[in-house]
Amino acid sequence: MNRQAHRYARNGALAALGLYTIVILVITALGAGYDAAHRVPVDNVDRTGLFQRFNQAVPVALQGLQDALTPHS
Repeated sequence: MNRQAHRYARNGALAALGLYTIVILVITALGAGYDAAHRVPVDNVDRTGLFQRFNQAVPVALQGLQDALTPHS
């Protein structure tokens, strides 16, 4: 093998090793995230009250934004 063939072989091996490392890290992160998601305790948030407050706040915020964007004379 000449010098250029050795360089191609080395670069190919390093690229394969880097790709393998990235794949393993992604799989590990996904596995850890899946495991952590299953260990989350159930929350006791009152969702209906939260959505009612959100539904009251959005029109007020939009009206304030509209008032701020209208030209004043």
